[in-house]
Amino acid sequence: MTTELISFLYLYGVGGALFVGSIFLAWKRGALDLQTSGGKKVLAFLVLGYAVFIAYHAVTQFVLPGAVGG
Repeated sequence: MTTELISFLYLYGVGGALFVGSIFLAWKRGALDLQTSGGKKVLAFLVLGYAVFIAYHAVTQFVLPGAVGG
């Protein structure tokens, strides 16, 4: 495994754990109500946004440098 891949996995492993913990805390404290369609949309938006950010970072770190000969 390369250093870049290890740091990428560490970044999103720890960041993902904090993300899930924050979502759990918001749900337990009542700030995120998953019984309503609005709350489900907010959760879907947060998870999708995090996934898109991870995908964008992966593409710019691993795919594009090889495509341009870097």
